[in-house]
Amino acid sequence: MTPVMALGILSGSQMPLPLAGAFVLITMVLSDITLGLVMLHAPWNTSHAFLAFSVLTPFVYGSIAVSLLIAKKFLWGSTSLLRTNAIAVVSALQFWVVTNFAVWLCSGMYPMTSQGLADCFALALPFLKWQLLGDVVYSTAALLVYRLVINKIKFFRSGERGPLLNQDSLDASP
Repeated sequence: MTPVMALGILSGSQMPLPLAGAFVLITMVLSDITLGLVMLHAPWNTSHAFLAFSVLTPFVYGSIAVSLLIAKKFLWGSTSLLRTNAIAVVSALQFWVVTNFAVWLCSGMYPMTSQGLADCFALALPFLKWQLLGDVVYSTAALLVYRLVINKIKFFRSGERGPLLNQDSLDASP
């Protein structure tokens, strides 16, 4: 999920909302279908069921859409690494809360009690650290690649010959 979350954050901060939403939605659907086809013949899938989409899918897609909207609201037009990483942390936390609540609500793995909800979140804590780390790393990588591409385009359009990533482009921008 973390590469797609980074894609949602970056596209939300740099693209018009309809385009960003379509871009992320198409990416999610295509990746889910691809993973579903790969898992179709996996050794653990003894029923050979197509496992791409589940009752949890709307929660996952909705959570990524929320991250895109958060990026749109708080990062629009910004290439600040600090602000992007702050949004990545917020996005990881809301994704973890939403999807683990959905697991408790829909999976039948936990009793529908406050203790069942607490158990669901407690057992999901090990996944949170990897979600946080992954979202920050992928968001950083996506932003730096975006900056490099934008600076390279400016470099070739201007005819100037200087560093592609100068100190000004690496400083935290508003």
